[in-house]
Formats: sequence, C-alpha cells, structure tokens
Amino acid sequence: MFKTLNPCLAACSAAVLLLGLLSEVVEAQERSPGFRKLAPGVITRISPHIQEEETFSGPREMVELTVGAPQLDWEPNLSAKSKTLLADVKATIFRRSVWGLEFGFKPLSMMDIDIPQPDGSVKTEKVLYLVYFVRNNGNHLNPEAANDGGQGTFEVNPTNHSVRFFPNFFLQCHDVDRVYLDKVIPAAVNEIRLREDPNRKFYNSVTISDVNIPVSTELEDNSVWGVATWVGVDPRSDFFSIYVRGLTNAYRWQDPPNGFKAGDPPGTGRRFLYKTLQLNFWRPGDSLDHNEDEIRFGVPNQNQLPAGIIEDQVLKAYGLKERVDYQWVYR
Repeated sequence: MFKTLNPCLAACSAAVLLLGLLSEVVEAQERSPGFRKLAPGVITRISPHIQEEETFSGPREMVELTVGAPQLDWEPNLSAKSKTLLADVKATIFRRSVWGLEFGFKPLSMMDIDIPQPDGSVKTEKVLYLVYFVRNNGNHLNPEAANDGGQGTFEVNPTNHSVRFFPNFFLQCHDVDRVYLDKVIPAAVNEIRLREDPNRKFYNSVTISDVNIPVSTELEDNSVWGVATWVGVDPRSDFFSIYVRGLTNAYRWQDPPNGFKAGDPPGTGRRFLYKTLQLNFWRPGDSLDHNEDEIRFGVPNQNQLPAGIIEDQVLKAYGLKERVDYQWVYR
C-alpha cells in the first residue's frame, strides 16, 4: 500500500508546488509595469527593402590607377593587351555586403517643453517629435565567390548579424525651402517618454548609436526605440518630408569626369549618394494655430489642396512622380 501511495503523494505535492510557482509568476507580471499597448494601425512599419543590385557597383574605372599611374599603359609582347592590369582596372566590379533595418514610427506629434538655455534660464518651446523603433530582422545580403571553377562569378547569400544604427534625421519644408536637422534635447526626450510610455526606454539620435541591435525572431523582439526632435520649424510650412539616413549601408557612388587628377589622394572628387527613407507629411492648418492633430502622413490629393494649388505642383515639390506616403531615395 505504501508503495502505491507514495508516488501519488509525490505527484500531488509537485502539482501544488507548480501551481504556487505559476501564481507567483502571474502576480509578478501583474505588479511589474508593461509597455503601453497601442491600437492597431498606430505604428507604421517600413521594411528596409534591400536588393541584390545594391551589393555591387560597376563595372567601373579605377581612376586612381588609370589616371594616377600612366606607366600601366604598355604593350605586352607575349599576351593580349586586354590581359594587362590596366584593362582590368578599367572595368572593375566593386562588391560589398548590405544590411538593413526595419523602421516603425508613431504619428508625428508636438508638445510644449521647457528647455534649459545656455544662460541658465528656461524657455518654453514647441517641439516637433517622431517616436520610432528600429528592428533587425536579419536576412542581410553578402556576396560570395561561387564555386564555378575560376569563372569569377558571385552568389549573393542571406546572412544574419547584429547592426548599429547611426541615424541622421532631417526635416525639409518644401514650400518655404527650409531644412532642419534633428536636435538632441535631453529634457525633451524625458518629457516625451512620460507622455508616450513611461515604462519604455527612449534613445536620442546620439545615444542610440551605442546600442548593438541583434537579430529579432518571432519569439524575441530586440527592437530599439528612439525619438527624433526638432524646434523652430517654420509654422507656415504645409508640405514637408522627414528623411532618415542610417537604416541601411546601401549607397551609390560616381567619379565625375576630371574629378581625379594624377597626384590627388585616393577618392578625390568621388561623389556618394546614400540610401535614405523619405517620409512625407502635410498639414491643412494655418500658421497661427499649429497643433499635432492637423499633421497628416502622406501627400494630399487634389480635393485636399487649397484653392489655386494643383496636385502636379505639390508632387514636384516633394520630388514625386505619383502620390506615395514614403519612398527610398539616394541623396
């Protein structure tokens, strides 16, 4: 009898202990503050949209050798001139790995914040801000030499690795021709955190670069949240865009004619364009009563425009061919 009873008692004791542990876990979760729950549609998510053609440039001429080393131009006696180093550097393909981050953001907002001044005083300013997160979903692209028997072909394979975000936010007013850089305001970040989610850590555009962002999975979200802030934005502007650089390392480059001359340091005259996310906004209000409820994400249609303004004019101001909320550009 005792042999039959002991296993039952042990099982009952284990069940009671497990229930007790589960109860403690639930109570702990209820006591600990969680992140603020957001309604569906509040967050706009944009994928990095990295492409295979962004992993290479060329064929391009290596001007540092074709222009800077004239001695490479010679006539070989025992082989074709197309086999010389000069022929190779006139048509070189430059390859690189490309990564990208998902970008999510809440509606563009504003609030009045007391900002300390250099002289020790405090000034209340209207701060325009964008709460966002970046997420590393992996599947970055890495070109690797193919096993093709020396034919020189490459394969682009997905790879996973951590990434750091070195952001550049700037706001461009298309109708008043002004550009505003994101301004780091520690006092504003704290006030925005208290308003948006007191339990979440928000980084500014400098401190977020210290965070190593590992790959997220379905079971583990390693998103990092930040806030970009602007002050002194011209209240007359109704059509503007926010440009976000640093979400990917994709870029384009070009050597303009006569940009490099013999004796110049390598890279002289070379022009780079970086893949940048353009977020478009507009507001139907006036310059005297500027509030966040009037800010719209996207581009207005003809029925939403003031009298005397046509849609083609607005699209041209945004640099668009058609109405889109956002686009990836090189600039």
